[in-house]
Amino acid sequence: MVVPLLVLAALTSAALEPPTTVRVRVFSKHAPVEAVVEENGRRRRLAAGEPAARLSFVSTFTVTVPGLPPRAYLGSLETSTREGRLVLVVASPLEPYTAGVSQAEAGAGAPAEALKAQAVAARSWAAGTRPPHEGAFCDLTHCQVFPGLGGAAGRAAAAATDGQLLRARGRIFPGHYHAACGGLLDAPGSIWPGTEGRGPARADAGRDGRALCALSPHARWRAAVPAARIERLARAAGWLGAAEPLTDLAVAERSPARRALTLKLNGAAIGAERFLSAVGRALGWNVLKSAAFELRREGADFVFEGRGLGHGVGMCQAGAAALAKGGASAREILEHYYPGALPPQPRCAGGTCLEGGGPRLLELLERERAALSGAPEAVRVVAHPDFDSFRAAGGSGRHAARWRDGILHLAPPAALEERGILESVVRHEMSHLWAARVSRGRAPRWLAEGVCVWRAGELAREDPALDEPILADGAVRLSYRQAGERVARVAERGGTAAVERLLEGGGLTGRP
Repeated sequence: MVVPLLVLAALTSAALEPPTTVRVRVFSKHAPVEAVVEENGRRRRLAAGEPAARLSFVSTFTVTVPGLPPRAYLGSLETSTREGRLVLVVASPLEPYTAGVSQAEAGAGAPAEALKAQAVAARSWAAGTRPPHEGAFCDLTHCQVFPGLGGAAGRAAAAATDGQLLRARGRIFPGHYHAACGGLLDAPGSIWPGTEGRGPARADAGRDGRALCALSPHARWRAAVPAARIERLARAAGWLGAAEPLTDLAVAERSPARRALTLKLNGAAIGAERFLSAVGRALGWNVLKSAAFELRREGADFVFEGRGLGHGVGMCQAGAAALAKGGASAREILEHYYPGALPPQPRCAGGTCLEGGGPRLLELLERERAALSGAPEAVRVVAHPDFDSFRAAGGSGRHAARWRDGILHLAPPAALEERGILESVVRHEMSHLWAARVSRGRAPRWLAEGVCVWRAGELAREDPALDEPILADGAVRLSYRQAGERVARVAERGGTAAVERLLEGGGLTGRP
């Protein structure tokens, strides 16, 4: 993801969960008029002007356009025509897309750990960014380079990080990255107005004080551009009148890391992104490699002396490669460039693994797990640092915990402890495992919740949540408290064995 330099802040979404498929307009630079699609020896020729179609495939398929080698994809292909040209959109599963992008973006020979970090960043960018091209990404550097299915290295990196995403306050954080920062990184909000995360510049240097990307061919660069060329493109862009000469060009506003944000052309303000895009289209995208430049007039030329390639936000790919070569793991690379955006490393005790929280919570969870009759061998728990993160996992302000895909998600433990309910919440949620095991998953909800309320000792607690209805269908209205009281009466008469028999029988008729 190198040029154009800036991705519009408006594209950033507030995604909570990743998409299962990613729509990508392929061969978007070439705008072909015809193509050939092939799967398992079956070929179909496509031509501009044909009715729009959606082709589904059960295995890898290739698309070939004149003058280019075939590209392989998984998923489906949507075809349509625009202005006499074919529009080809692949709906690819997220992981094959991640594999293809990772290898293309990181480049040949990228260290394995840097490639893994690239996979997490690429996956997060796709999952956390609103597709800008009518619901699709392009396959170019404007979005992410996607030349089709990746090779073995890309597939290995995607598989090793399967499903891993960067997150901020529970939402997917788009993992911005660029080729080389030149030694200074900017926060997203410093480059893209309206984007969260404005802050000071951050040095991206090694222990010796040198920029991590110092050995990149893009670390320092110089471009002498004839003033006459800039004058022509400025006139074409409408920045100069038909007969108005270019008399002055200077940087008017900079980011904390000294990237140009606004230029003054004959005194008129022009966004640096617009200027760099105009130069890129007219003279080539590698003439001005970034907005981190100093500018001066030398005779008939404007001289740009700059550093880095790309927008300078997020992960510096050359820096990531240097870190990997120095022995850093993918996680260490990601923590360096996206501090706070990775879930904490899980800590385990016995059969319980906990993400977040502290050692006392882990001890409590393992004690309650081990106390269960026929305790499950493994329990995974995520203790969320804030309620935004908890809500993103499906919780709500009214709930203290939620099971999802076999994982127990806890509201912020500090908030539960402050209310004096942390231990009872843990016992209640672990009791769900016991009730599910004894009933073989057949216990009606009222019975399972009643067993958990009883076992957690919550009946003695003054809590309005206990009076919320489990069942309220006109024929029956039953609250958590009432369900717990019914189970408690069974236990008084016959002990835990009687409760187990009730669970085994599915609550007799299945109704309270």
